[in-house]
Amino acid sequence: IGRHLGGIPGVLALLFVQFLLVLTVPALPSLASAPLVARAPADAKLGGPAWAAGMICFFVLHLMFAFAFTYPYTIPAFRNSGLIVLLVAGGIALLPIAFRPPDLARLPSDPVNNQVLVALALALIGVLVWSSPNLSPAPGPEPSGSVKVATYNIHYGYSTDWGHSLEDQAQAIEQSRADLVFLQEVDAGRITSYGVDNALWLARRLEMSVVFAPALEGLSGIALLTRLPLLGSDWALLPSELEQTAIVHAKLDLGEGVMDAYGVWLGLEEGERMRQVRAALGMIGDAETAVFGGDMNCWPDSPVYAMIENDNWIDPFVAMGHLPAHTAPALGPYERIDYVWARGMEPMDAQVSSSLASDHRLVVVELALNE
Repeated sequence: IGRHLGGIPGVLALLFVQFLLVLTVPALPSLASAPLVARAPADAKLGGPAWAAGMICFFVLHLMFAFAFTYPYTIPAFRNSGLIVLLVAGGIALLPIAFRPPDLARLPSDPVNNQVLVALALALIGVLVWSSPNLSPAPGPEPSGSVKVATYNIHYGYSTDWGHSLEDQAQAIEQSRADLVFLQEVDAGRITSYGVDNALWLARRLEMSVVFAPALEGLSGIALLTRLPLLGSDWALLPSELEQTAIVHAKLDLGEGVMDAYGVWLGLEEGERMRQVRAALGMIGDAETAVFGGDMNCWPDSPVYAMIENDNWIDPFVAMGHLPAHTAPALGPYERIDYVWARGMEPMDAQVSSSLASDHRLVVVELALNE
């Protein structure tokens, strides 16, 4: 609700939900013996079976939530079901309020009552909301006649072996000195990513602006980061029968001109990729000074690659003879599926990073504006 409302109504929705959750605290069996919650009757059955049932319920809901995001194409019934799963989980979480037995009422001798706990919770939430750090990016670089553009599939903030590696990924981007980075497999608050907004975290860490395209259930998609002045941005969903994806766009000030930047993640089947890249190129149109990048899941000899090449895009690695440029998997890469294409600019350099912070390698190219 907060995502759709935004602004003050969104904050109020958040506060109301937190208020309801605080009301469940006195009914939590795990805290029944603590001084700040109600005392359970001596004969109350708070043992293992209840906890086991609760964990099974959590596991099932979590599994459903995962299928609603990353793997909706494997079980079509889960497509676009994320909100329903969240509502069911929220309803279960609030059941203790509806069915709280009279025996769990707070004793008059307890030092803190419900009203004080609610007030403290609301105050804490207010402090967290209104003390959010300033997200204004650092001043853009001085005009240098060139721009560095990168693409990075960040694997939801994890390395190949599922170690949480956002800081290592930030360092890889930092060392590349990229002015613009296209990101794929980006989570924004999913429980499987510890509730972290990957793109926002990286933007704050690197002092860059961020544009996020929520392709899957509003909480996972693609993004771009930039330290260049952002003149405008937008995004759109691409035709997807399997995993839903999108295209993200930013108009950037290079100091000596304006550049359009387009980032994508293309699907896992060739027919899907063809439909998506055709739609993406149609949206881009005849933009003269532009870059187009992302995890395109295609190879240099594929129809998708040929379609992009025939639309007057330059592959900097081919133009400079820097092949092969394998990008996946990160450990022992043998496939080239991550690209940065250029139009209206001259390639100056093209590299694949040695960082193993994700399950893909970071790709970075340097481009000069055509005079």
